[in-house]
Amino acid sequence: FGPTTKVIVDYYYKKDPNLRGLEREHAQRALIIDRWKQEGMTKDDIGYISDADETFTRDFLRAMQVCLVPEFEYHNHCELP
Repeated sequence: FGPTTKVIVDYYYKKDPNLRGLEREHAQRALIIDRWKQEGMTKDDIGYISDADETFTRDFLRAMQVCLVPEFEYHNHCELP
């Protein structure tokens, strides 16, 4: 968090005529998750992938960084009790 945060830009290009619609979206998201793992993401990190029309507020994202959210604890497997 802050001005020393490492930022990675990667490109997705897969010329595969069989990948259409949601299949292409799933392939793109899988690449993002693999890249996060390569960069050292762990179970204690929060990853957020969304479409442009599916965004959280800055306050919500900040709360995810600093607040304890029991539903997101790893041992709960992100399920409500």
